[in-house]
Amino acid sequence: MPHRTNYQSTIQLKLVMQALQKQKLDMNLKYEEFLMREIVLETETSGITPGKDGYLVEIVCMEIVDGIATGNVFHRLIKPREPISPDVADFIGISNESVSDKPTFEQIADDLVEFLSTSRIVSHNAPFDIPFINYELELLNRPKIEDDHDIVDTLAIVRSRFPNERGTIEALAERFGIVLEQGAMSNAMYSARQVYEIYKYLVPQKV
Repeated sequence: MPHRTNYQSTIQLKLVMQALQKQKLDMNLKYEEFLMREIVLETETSGITPGKDGYLVEIVCMEIVDGIATGNVFHRLIKPREPISPDVADFIGISNESVSDKPTFEQIADDLVEFLSTSRIVSHNAPFDIPFINYELELLNRPKIEDDHDIVDTLAIVRSRFPNERGTIEALAERFGIVLEQGAMSNAMYSARQVYEIYKYLVPQKV
């Protein structure tokens, strides 16, 4: 009998532990449902008007969860539909040679859409960045960014809150005392990092 009692106790203990583990798992899943996932989005383009004088040549999407950068980044150089002019290449630091072997937007579209999921998009001067992506998406008969995502424009927030301040990323980084070393980061990646820091000043979140 003692042996049988110990056996029964062991089984009961295992059942209790399994129940507690399941409860913990359920609680974790419910917690994850409430996590806020956002994407800081930055682009580099070969012009200022999508489909006319400019196309996407680089895109950076930096994941934020509950206000914290996770380190999960979608970063691609893109072979544009038309060659990059010499002046633009000098300005953005991306030459035709450096993107000649890179994928087209169509080739990265599935991965980009999957990474963005339905997360909120954070962009500095969204009316510039978003149309370039929408142009490419529309050519592939895909929904526009704003159809699936809320969009936060940090430049619009700055202009509303600080109407007399310059709204460039560089000026705001200086205003908020943001100091980052660019190192080997591309301009778009560096800008995304700065926008993330600016966004934290503009929209403080509890973490």
